Amino acid sequence: MSKKEKLLYKIFKILGYDVFSLDDILNITLSQDQIKSKDLIQKLYDLKDELKEEYKSEMLTCLHKNSLDKQKFPGLNMIRQICKCNELKVKPFVVCKGYNKHTGQKITERYYKIELI
Repeated sequence: MSKKEKLLYKIFKILGYDVFSLDDILNITLSQDQIKSKDLIQKLYDLKDELKEEYKSEMLTCLHKNSLDKQKFPGLNMIRQICKCNELKVKPFVVCKGYNKHTGQKITERYYKIELI
């Protein structure tokens, strides 16, 4: 197992999933609310130094110094970019949860599925 794979598994362990192979990762669906959590983003960014040893920071914007300030969804960007380096794709999809009775607006939730490229 390469160090890149170990780091990928470590990221998914932080997300709360026990993964031991790429097949385990392919069955994961992430919710946007889970990824936007401040605590989770901080835990992911604690791995930044380890990630910089394996991945080039000029290629991955999630490893830049100002990424937390510049990016709208830094947690999602880190997961997406590291997955892409490991030949995985984070594909978004939306689930309709019904309509608001008062305004008539559709209530939706965004999820992300991990797939092979």
